[in-house]
Amino acid sequence: MADDEILHRALIDAAGDVNRLTRNWFDGQRYANAGPAADLEPRVSTIATRSGDTPLVTALDTLSAALTPPASVIETLPNLALWFDTWRPDTITRLGAAVTAMANLVPGGPGLVAAAAGGPDYAASGPDGTPGVFWPEAPNDLGLVLASDVSLAELFLVARFADGTVPVWPNYTVLFASHGDGAESTVVGESGTSRLAAGDAARLISKVSVNGGAFGASLLPLPVSVLRLSASTESLPQITFGGLGVRVAGSNAGRSWQGGWFELAGFSAPLSAADAATVEAALIEKWGVT
Repeated sequence: MADDEILHRALIDAAGDVNRLTRNWFDGQRYANAGPAADLEPRVSTIATRSGDTPLVTALDTLSAALTPPASVIETLPNLALWFDTWRPDTITRLGAAVTAMANLVPGGPGLVAAAAGGPDYAASGPDGTPGVFWPEAPNDLGLVLASDVSLAELFLVARFADGTVPVWPNYTVLFASHGDGAESTVVGESGTSRLAAGDAARLISKVSVNGGAFGASLLPLPVSVLRLSASTESLPQITFGGLGVRVAGSNAGRSWQGGWFELAGFSAPLSAADAATVEAALIEKWGVT
């Protein structure tokens, strides 16, 4: 193959990498060593070496430097305990499409594994045009769980219920739950309504903020949205998180989440109002929430 053809194909490949990277901006920033960016720099060097073209070498060096990203806003905040992001396929282990494990982006932090009935499916480009983890839009027992509970003061989730238009819960659908059956933090939709279930203040978390709005009980319909749950709104010292989209203790009985989940960030201590707003705004921008 002629050198000019090799160069041409390499440039096309690099352009494809850049195109994919433009979909992975986080509030104007990108993740360090995420996806194609980690592989592009050596490829740029190879192209530059082959070309011997000084203007091209300069342009490609500039491109390589531009792809060295700063830290994301989430990891700059204190007391980050859990961080899972479906934009990071390198953190996801699968069997076919089904997720079997997902690594915590917090160094040394606990990871998620598939529930007893299995994990939901990962898709690089789901119905919303973004990567995500997707549960069936029907009763199921799938989920992702930690080995043990993690205590949180603040929890942010990016999620969609069913196709985003369903107005009432089909059952007591689980958003997340803990391992502790006696001091359990559980978020479930109240069957036949649009709100979160309440009634047991020591166990049920019944207030949620959607896309930076006021805390309240109503959640449906839920297109792709940024949810914030806080121990400060509940009769709980902290939120105990043990599993996503599935009841961890006791029988799940087909009440797992339905629809998509995209990102989770949990903090072990309260955030200031300004920091919480920063997280919400960044997630809204990143996931194209409208």
